[in-house]
Amino acid sequence: MKLTKTFAAVLIWAAFSIPASAISETPEYEIKAAMADMEQALNDSNIRKLKTIYTNDAVLIPTEARVLNDKKAIVSFWHERFSNATSRYHIDVIHYRVNKNIAHLSALWSATVITPDIQSEVKYGYLSNVMKRQPDGSWKIAEQSWD
Repeated sequence: MKLTKTFAAVLIWAAFSIPASAISETPEYEIKAAMADMEQALNDSNIRKLKTIYTNDAVLIPTEARVLNDKKAIVSFWHERFSNATSRYHIDVIHYRVNKNIAHLSALWSATVITPDIQSEVKYGYLSNVMKRQPDGSWKIAEQSWD
């Protein structure tokens, strides 16, 4: 009986001793955190941060249907967007699937766009990402498109 109580005590101690970092290191948490980083970078018009969200060989296909197939073109695209209007973005991940080091993600996005002449417009649509896990464990966008 004493052995059973000792074993039960060890199990309870182990359950409460799991570090919070172990819970936060799930693919779901990491992918959603990467998308939250993107949302924050967009809302802050932070080009430097956006640069770190994409892989070096990333492809971006914005609504305009022109393919941007290098990081320099992607950064230029966002820089142009930030200079033309102020936007408040929101991204809701609705589905993702992970297969080893590749994740496919679907999300809903919205943006309240305020132009220099103080006109505002709400835009929204779907976002699709292919993300790759990097050697450091982070997830970066390799392909992105939205409508």
